[in-house]
Amino acid sequence: MNILEVKSDLGTVSRLVVRVKTSCWLSDKGIHYRKDVIPMRRKSVGYDFLTEDAEMCGALEVFHQITNIDSVEDGLYEVGIAVVSRDWETGAIENVNYKLHPYSETP
Repeated sequence: MNILEVKSDLGTVSRLVVRVKTSCWLSDKGIHYRKDVIPMRRKSVGYDFLTEDAEMCGALEVFHQITNIDSVEDGLYEVGIAVVSRDWETGAIENVNYKLHPYSETP
């Protein structure tokens, strides 16, 4: 499913590009592992849905919603929608899972 289909009611075309950056280090407190997902403002267009979701439900929940976050290497990715679940009664979107696709300059 395409993000443009789900967010079409916003009136603008959205394209969210992020940089995935992994770091690992040792300190006197232990061994640390961190994965950052950083929105690229100049390469993105329109609505930043990841930041809004993180503000509403927390960063950990958003990381769990990115289905392939553990398998991607560091680099630029476009965020797309993998799975949308809807309320059976109203049809409203209840849950969205995201997937990272390799970034290309052409949409």
